[in-house]
Amino acid sequence: MAIFRRTRATGLLVLVVLVVACGGRDAPPEVPLPELTAFDDALTLRLAGIATTASEVRGLELNEEIEQGSLSKEQVGDYYEQAATESKLQEEINYNALNTTYRLLHMIEPDDDLLELSGEESAADLLGFYSPDSAQLVLISDSPGELSLDNEATLAHEYVHSFQDQQFDLEKAFKRVEKEQREKANTEYGDAQRALIEGDATVAEFQYVEKKVGPEGLRQWLGSSDEEAGEDAEATKERDYPAAFGRYGAFPYTYGSTFVRHLYDDGGWEAVNAAYEDPPKTEEQILHPEKYLAGEGPVELKLRDLSKDLGKGWQQETDEMFGEFDVYNWVRSTLDSELQATSAAAGWGGGRLAVYSNTLDEKQVLVQMALIWDDRDEAREFYTTFGDVIKRIDPTPAILDPSLQIVGWEAEGEVGQAWIERTSFQMVVAVQQQDLDVAKRVVEAPASIPESGRILQARQPRAAASSPIHQLEDVLLKPGDLAPGFIPVQSSDQNTQNPIFSTNVEQRMVLFANVRSEDDGVMAMVIRERGVLPAGVSWALLETEDPRILYDAFVGGFALGGEVRSFSELPVDGIGEGSVAARAEVASADGPPQVIQMVVFGRGATLALVVTFQDAAAEPIDTIALARVMDERLSRYQP
Repeated sequence: MAIFRRTRATGLLVLVVLVVACGGRDAPPEVPLPELTAFDDALTLRLAGIATTASEVRGLELNEEIEQGSLSKEQVGDYYEQAATESKLQEEINYNALNTTYRLLHMIEPDDDLLELSGEESAADLLGFYSPDSAQLVLISDSPGELSLDNEATLAHEYVHSFQDQQFDLEKAFKRVEKEQREKANTEYGDAQRALIEGDATVAEFQYVEKKVGPEGLRQWLGSSDEEAGEDAEATKERDYPAAFGRYGAFPYTYGSTFVRHLYDDGGWEAVNAAYEDPPKTEEQILHPEKYLAGEGPVELKLRDLSKDLGKGWQQETDEMFGEFDVYNWVRSTLDSELQATSAAAGWGGGRLAVYSNTLDEKQVLVQMALIWDDRDEAREFYTTFGDVIKRIDPTPAILDPSLQIVGWEAEGEVGQAWIERTSFQMVVAVQQQDLDVAKRVVEAPASIPESGRILQARQPRAAASSPIHQLEDVLLKPGDLAPGFIPVQSSDQNTQNPIFSTNVEQRMVLFANVRSEDDGVMAMVIRERGVLPAGVSWALLETEDPRILYDAFVGGFALGGEVRSFSELPVDGIGEGSVAARAEVASADGPPQVIQMVVFGRGATLALVVTFQDAAAEPIDTIALARVMDERLSRYQP
């Protein structure tokens, strides 16, 4: 395995290596590098200076055991073409399956071939690389005697890789990756470790350039890189190179250097060196270095091998982690929205992707994806964006559950179904409907929400939050507090003045509707008084006030329900510093009678209200439990 160096502008990675890392059963046979052209004496002396400066900047000893030389762009192009050919001959079905997988995920176009793309792009987009298995450092240039600042920076970068290899044994690190893939481990050492290695060399490269040309020279050099990046991005579009793989190629450099810089700023090169002993385990830890430092790992997920269930000829090609950056890149590939993709991937707690192919028919491929999120709100946010993804694929997807939590779709050469339950998400997509049907039965796709079909391990219940709440609206109920199917449909944010009592009144309200039943709804409200009146005067008389008067004031004021047929007070205690609860059955002009329940309570200068309304025949909503959720937040409210 080699560590390949991109140009600063394009961020493209050699796809031969990338495709293997994305899930081939075995690595392709090693293709030996062409014989290197030795550097002349003058250039060798100059390179010794570059290596020495890179060693000083990085704080690692020189590696005296490497072979170094140059290859022309034509030689490198021939090399990668040969490597792609050998790989395809060795694993033809595997690469066909990977091509189909990325097409089903809409990350490449129908006619794209990953290995052909890698052969077309490799030579043009590389300046040099270091190969730890052969201890060779290569400068890619048709005129190796003429070293530009870009060439020097590239060589400094690759020298750092040779230092890393000597100090940290990169081959040992790569064996950890191979073990991970073999054992289907719940880690992403391949992506995370590559980001550490490349991020380390990139930060050292920038420091090398700064030492050579100073801070202003570094800024100018980076500025020229931005211009080149824009030009190369346009050229990439003209070549129809998949943007998803440009992003994958840039990941270890862009996010890896940010990760390493975070460690460096916290503890210098010693902190970076320590990361090789305890390497990051997931893309999430690379994207959020604070999670690495806190030791936050992914939720353990395991997928059943569907090979035998799918029938004769089926085999599992890969079962591996599908990380936060994978989710981002997948969503971004379809929607081409940075904001939506980033928001959708945020809150990732764990994920896996399994790919199956059929040896009897290379066109038959099935993909299974499982994701889990940190909490319900994050899961719902992802699923909302996922709905936009599916509508790009199939403008009229089949809504298989009224709550929109089970959806099916069809497109040319593709059928799929996905569902979400609490914090877990499952998706199965295949080329043929019959294969999809088998997989759905095996993985127990839910027929209804909320309780059936629970197949993913749930996260442990979180302890009650103890951090202060400073925004009044954060006291209100949220979608994750309610049963599946409830969505916010209306909210208000009002601040008013009372000139008589010289008070300022802040009011926040949210109304939820149930997409499964138009008769069900939940309203939550908080009202805070500030002024000369004593705190709590708005709720202090709650327990002595006639509940019917409160009901008419709050519920009737919002025109909820019809004529009251029966009214009763509900027992309530332990909520707020004062509280009252009531239940009313009301007539409906054009439907069955409704039940409306109300809980009013208060703390300090803040009054809170929860109202639920639903069909009288339905299982009652636990309104008091919802009020307790809001009261817990209100107890932490510090304006």
